[in-house]
Amino acid sequence: MPAIFIKFTIPPPLGLRPDILENDDKIPDGSAAFGFGAVLNTIPGDGHSMNTVPRLESKRLILRPFSPEDAGAVQALVDDPDIASTTLHIPHPYTLEMAQRWIAVNLEKCDRGEISVWGVALKPGRELVGANGLIVHPEGDLGEMGFWVGKRYWNRGYCTEAAGLVMDYAFSVLRLNKVFAQHFTRNPASGKVLQKLGMSHEGRLRQHVRKDDHYEDLEVYGILKREWSRLEA
Repeated sequence: MPAIFIKFTIPPPLGLRPDILENDDKIPDGSAAFGFGAVLNTIPGDGHSMNTVPRLESKRLILRPFSPEDAGAVQALVDDPDIASTTLHIPHPYTLEMAQRWIAVNLEKCDRGEISVWGVALKPGRELVGANGLIVHPEGDLGEMGFWVGKRYWNRGYCTEAAGLVMDYAFSVLRLNKVFAQHFTRNPASGKVLQKLGMSHEGRLRQHVRKDDHYEDLEVYGILKREWSRLEA
């Protein structure tokens, strides 16, 4: 089962499971762990400001800021042992209080321009199905992306569709040079998902993080602005 990571802060960020474009592909939707590094220090007019999380839309999806009212839906989607197993910071069980705190903390971080976090909702009923996030490392014009989709929405291409919107925003609006993501080595399906997004495998970080009582290897994938531009042309 795929998973990729980004470090939201505390409480444990929601796990992410990248998806695929073809609905008949049997790879489950996965999670991209939100970033493991520095967060954005916003400078007005620097091209990297994220203190307003924009609304993004595709044919099937709306990406919009979370609200406190989303806590019940988040808890229902994330409280799953399969999601916890394949993501770095998600515990199981995952309680309503954890979801409430996660939303509150990340709304504050979005307001400070430290991270962009979107709720991924279906059209036309606005049903919440997952999340996507982006942390910018401004010193290198670098973005780290993560995402997850609830288990009952796997194999429908939602993560890939949402991630494409965020990557386009990262390159065309924030003017980043590169976006990357990471997943547990024991979840090779995640790498296949990232390849479908046009990312290249850049290496393995051995025993780079600790999940519960054991160390995990990470696979790193990335894509450059010029490569994304060719895909979009």
